[in-house]
Amino acid sequence: MWFEEPITDLGNLNGKQVRSIGPLVSMMIETWGGAPVFVAPKEVFQSAERGVVDGINMGVATYSSWQLWGVMPYMVNANLFYGNMQYMMSKSKFDSLTPEQQEAVTAAARETEEWLKPRYEDWIDLRVGNAVMKGGGAAVSISQDQRMALIDSVQGKWNEEVEAACGPDLASSVLALFEENAP
Repeated sequence: MWFEEPITDLGNLNGKQVRSIGPLVSMMIETWGGAPVFVAPKEVFQSAERGVVDGINMGVATYSSWQLWGVMPYMVNANLFYGNMQYMMSKSKFDSLTPEQQEAVTAAARETEEWLKPRYEDWIDLRVGNAVMKGGGAAVSISQDQRMALIDSVQGKWNEEVEAACGPDLASSVLALFEENAP
């Protein structure tokens, strides 16, 4: 998340208006004491410039390409939103593959992630550094303990959302998958 002024505790937003990108992020912002504001992507710069929002939740590449460092120069790197690699294909197409083909596709995705993840994370770090330096701002990273405390503060509400959206049977499978792959 990017802010107009330095922030000391992401878990205590103290009423700050923060651009949200959807319901999950809004819930997180509210849990941490902020007020989520929906701002269309094309209005982010103007909203930040005019003080409509105190902070924005936005990807580094977009932040950098839109040169938002002039209006939101302070970043809190909580490692909450990046590092997820997703490879998707149609379930019916995957199910139509032989077991050997399914294993080959899964193995290739795993190998790709192992190769790509460190390069992607290095690229993000470089983009953050460049954006912060251009804006004369600062980036702070929170500790793993702080990160886990933030996650713990929203986990119960997130689980309720999953259960409401998926129903009990699918929700238990989804939550088990999340637990299996959690940090």
